[in-house]
Amino acid sequence: MTTDLEHIAQEITALKYDIKAEVLVSDLIQHKHIKENQCIVEKEGQFARSYRFDVLDASVKDYLYDATQMLYISLSRDSLYDTLPEGMVHSKNADTSKKGIETMVKEYRQQKEEEKAARLFFAPLENELFQFNVQTEIFESSFLKEINSTLAPDVLYTLWNVPMSFEPVLASKFISLLPYAHKIIGDLDKTCEVLSLLIGEEVKVNIREYDNYADTAQDTLLGSCYLGLDTIAGTDYTDYTKHLDLQIGPLQQTELPEYLHQGTIKEFLAFFYRHFFPMEVEVTTEVLLPKEKQSSTLNATESSSYLGYNTYLTD
Repeated sequence: MTTDLEHIAQEITALKYDIKAEVLVSDLIQHKHIKENQCIVEKEGQFARSYRFDVLDASVKDYLYDATQMLYISLSRDSLYDTLPEGMVHSKNADTSKKGIETMVKEYRQQKEEEKAARLFFAPLENELFQFNVQTEIFESSFLKEINSTLAPDVLYTLWNVPMSFEPVLASKFISLLPYAHKIIGDLDKTCEVLSLLIGEEVKVNIREYDNYADTAQDTLLGSCYLGLDTIAGTDYTDYTKHLDLQIGPLQQTELPEYLHQGTIKEFLAFFYRHFFPMEVEVTTEVLLPKEKQSSTLNATESSSYLGYNTYLTD
């Protein structure tokens, strides 16, 4: 009766497709068919590679040291022995025309023994390199699966400097959008449409070419400054940089606290603005509540209303 490992070896040998050995072994490890480091490889050179597969043969080896069996795979690849100069491995024989058949046969057998010993000598290093390639294949396959899933992998958070505190679905949508940022930046209507799709709320924009400001902290004392040189009359001034007023709502999918203080959407909006709006543009955000939540009841014990805080007067 064949063991599971013997059955695996038979299936690998019977493969009719040219599949890299690292792909086969990584798949076996991921599906728990074999353990890590339960596979050894032997590279027999690329002489037969033009008409053979990467995997030449597979079998089971038991070294009798313990009960662990090893999956042995023969590969049509060059080993370190094949890449090194011949003089580093084989001893130099006298090349004369008077060699007899027995001498040439003896030298041939000696070279085969030296080749076998050299391949055995380099086998541990080659297997370590093969195991490293297997782990790389496992990482790449899992990474590709994460990329094709609905949630972005953690490595993309690091790559794009996206805070891990963002809601995973929202952050994943934002990350998947970044490769197309060059098609969005500069088009305000498209930018608002994208932001609306991300947060699930209606977004409108109002453009102002200037705004008036008053800075009382810039008051000056008489005799300490010069009018027209380092001061002006009054504290009001006009800023002629472009201003964008983004109006979000009325809220349907999200709640108002998410836009206040350290709310997750408030932090996300600031992050979105830095990526999709020019640095010199002033962006203000106005959040609208649904009409049914805009009404207030005076002297209600269950939900007190405070003018200017959670309620306001309208015309």
